[in-house]
Amino acid sequence: MNDARAHSYRCHKKPPPLKKLPSTDANLQLHVLRAHLQMLMWKAADQRDLPEETRNIANFGWNIEGSAITPAISTAPVAPQELLDVVSCSCTA
Repeated sequence: MNDARAHSYRCHKKPPPLKKLPSTDANLQLHVLRAHLQMLMWKAADQRDLPEETRNIANFGWNIEGSAITPAISTAPVAPQELLDVVSCSCTA
């Protein structure tokens, strides 16, 4: 996915909005883990108990802090440092 992301960015005369770029490898992996957990839960919907492997959702791309459950967010860089060094923001503050 990182290669597809870089290719999509390079192929446009004007860089596309970041939300239009494919996900990074790390974020895709977290998404697949969460989707896999959902599938396991759906498959067990007619069972009395969930499968043992689904008991710890932290293994499936979720963070648990007290009673709050939030999606895990990747800490991997969104682009190579060489690209980040040459990209500039056109924001006006």
